[in-house]
Amino acid sequence: MIESISITNFYCFNETTTVSFVAGRERNKITDLMYNGYSTQNRVNLLKTVFLYGDNGAGKSKLLTAFGVLQQLVTSTREDKTDPLPYYEFALNPYKVESQPSEIELVYHFDGQRYRYYIKWNEQAILEERLTLLKIVTEAELFHRRYDNEDKVVKVEYGKAMNMDDDTAYIIKTSLLRNNSVISIIAGTNMYNKVLHDQLSFFRHGWDLVELSDIDLGDMLPDSNGDRRELKKVILALLKSIGSNIVNFEKIPLPKRMPAVLRSRLKNMTEEDREMMMEMFELAPDYAVKTYHDIGWKRPQPLDLEDQSEGTKEILRLILCMHEAISEHKTILLDDCINGIHPKTLEQLMKFYLGASDDSQLIIASQNFSNLDDELMRRDSLRFVLKNDRGESHVEQMNLGDLHKNQNLRMQVENSDRWGVKPNIIDWILEDAIHEYRAEMGSAGNSYFSELF
Repeated sequence: MIESISITNFYCFNETTTVSFVAGRERNKITDLMYNGYSTQNRVNLLKTVFLYGDNGAGKSKLLTAFGVLQQLVTSTREDKTDPLPYYEFALNPYKVESQPSEIELVYHFDGQRYRYYIKWNEQAILEERLTLLKIVTEAELFHRRYDNEDKVVKVEYGKAMNMDDDTAYIIKTSLLRNNSVISIIAGTNMYNKVLHDQLSFFRHGWDLVELSDIDLGDMLPDSNGDRRELKKVILALLKSIGSNIVNFEKIPLPKRMPAVLRSRLKNMTEEDREMMMEMFELAPDYAVKTYHDIGWKRPQPLDLEDQSEGTKEILRLILCMHEAISEHKTILLDDCINGIHPKTLEQLMKFYLGASDDSQLIIASQNFSNLDDELMRRDSLRFVLKNDRGESHVEQMNLGDLHKNQNLRMQVENSDRWGVKPNIIDWILEDAIHEYRAEMGSAGNSYFSELF
């Protein structure tokens, strides 16, 4: 689980911005026993759900992007030292003379241990990299890597807690390029070091940045066979609990047969076009999904999943994300979602997640405030992304003293100027723009559509 992330000079985050996922002293309005909002790891209470709110363009998506870039920096192995790194510095500094490195620090819990990982990089090289084991009252440095820009060499020092043998240290020293992380080196070698393997496993599988719309329900929904049939029962029970009349669904395999007309056309294509066509053919869906609805007849009536509402599809995708987080003990980061789900339905799904989750997290960026009426919503789970007049983003969180638990959370957040979720509306500018637009469009010979047609 992730405890915090700190970002410096990355997209709209200029100064160091730290986002904590540690729970405060908030208590749920209903029993904590069934729907506890946090998980205790190494004596730290980590939130199971965190919601990121902010105006359009405030930086919510860029905050989530930091996780994806960090994952790429740590796990990808580059074959050539000239291969560029993903580097997106703050671009709106008028006093900037030359590019400055970006920095990310992550505190996380994995396999019963608590770690802090730090990386500093630019487009050409990882300039510094440090891994520290965080104990209850002390800390132990595992490795510290630096890039010597004058000698153009990478230097790595290991702490005693690393248990680094000479052979493994030699392999890393001779294999480590300036644009590869220490952790990534073990992926392509036969060496073994438990600390490094644990970190590689965490950075590869510890979290996923997910777009709900990208989830292929035909591929991801379980069927009635194998180990996943129990998941199908749970999904159907959840649908029933939110009042859906879907009582069953089945996955129908689609044959991967290329039509004769297409096969004949392939013969006359160039090799490049033929490869492109075959790649597109391979991307065709493997399954179609048919849902069955109880409408009071003797038999449930079938309906293709494609004909379902977008809200129903979003519900199914969110359930699958929750299952992935819970079953794989990981953090799922969701950008701009839950907007099409009814608040009461979302509340029921969140109850399922909190009740079934032990050591997983959902970090959700959204513009939907309706879920703040949820009786399970914790004030300490809210994070607000704000951007100042200089284009710099920062993150604030609500302390328990900011709002009494008996006050309406949604109304306070939605109507307050403090949290930066309300767009800055200036009516007179809008009115002037309307008048100018009408005058411009009404001018002779200045019609956009008349020029097109």
